[in-house]
Amino acid sequence: MKVYHRITIKKTPELSAYRLAAIAGSHGLVTEDLTQEHRTVKGYMVYLDEPFQGEHTWFIPQNSVEHED
Repeated sequence: MKVYHRITIKKTPELSAYRLAAIAGSHGLVTEDLTQEHRTVKGYMVYLDEPFQGEHTWFIPQNSVEHED
């Protein structure tokens, strides 16, 4: 997934582990790719279309991100 790709957040066990299950179904834009091989926890910084808990930018686990067509 590249920076500036539009995504949809899908519900996964990892998303729930971060206590972000309520964010599933949200849409946003990838602002930073954090999936490099050396990283233990892989994912993306995502700027949401609508804020969640008053914030637009969230870390979303890699397998909770689905590319929009």
